Amino acid sequence: MSGHYLVFKDSNKLSKSEIQKVKNVQRGIGVDPDGYMGPFTLDVMNRFWGSPKLPYSMRAYGAYLMYATAENINILEPNSKSTKHFHNSFSGTFSYYKKPVSITIFDGKVINGSACHAWLGNCESVMYFDNDIIRMKRVKYADELPINSIKWAIGGLGLVKDGDYSYYDNEIEGFVGKYSDVLRKANHNVIFTDKWGYVCLAYFRNKSTKQIIAKLKKLGAVNAVQLDGGSWASVNTDDFKTNVNHAQYSIIQLKEV
Repeated sequence: MSGHYLVFKDSNKLSKSEIQKVKNVQRGIGVDPDGYMGPFTLDVMNRFWGSPKLPYSMRAYGAYLMYATAENINILEPNSKSTKHFHNSFSGTFSYYKKPVSITIFDGKVINGSACHAWLGNCESVMYFDNDIIRMKRVKYADELPINSIKWAIGGLGLVKDGDYSYYDNEIEGFVGKYSDVLRKANHNVIFTDKWGYVCLAYFRNKSTKQIIAKLKKLGAVNAVQLDGGSWASVNTDDFKTNVNHAQYSIIQLKEV
């Protein structure tokens, strides 16, 4: 453990005895004993180390992950700046013509009020923090949500809701035809929650949406929304930086609280 960041070696770099110890912990808490240091194992380890100050990062299942609480989330106004200007920041949801095109709300202010495919009649999945509870809902417009009580909301492609992995439906959300390019193998950012109440921003390198869903299952995701990806996917933290010079029109920052 170093500062606010937890970085574990990949399992193929652990010794056989180390992998066996990880598997034993995983069996003890009833999860797939694959030898990787995912958040299930991390939760047990934290009982010995003490919970680190949030946000903190780790790598598991081929993804870079930064865990936080809902109170750590800060959604920035569109400003054409890149993530390099903001500590612990990730590129956010889909944007076009220098503004986000998926539903975005922060502190009760609607930054964008419609789903990215609302003009085609499609809804999208929105994760939102309302009255101390993180919720998720498919809507076309922000006014279908309780805007005045929402601390933050971010829309995108729904992957998991309430632990239901059959929730994913790209057709309902309009990611078909020329808009199905977001499902391809590429770099992608995802926001998800787990059963301990953490919120995680994740960066998956060169993965398709279906591959990401399989990884999220291993990570114990309860709710998950896929954000923008490809040439837009960007992360700027102390221990991981990628594509930090690309101008962004949707940025999620994890602040210390």
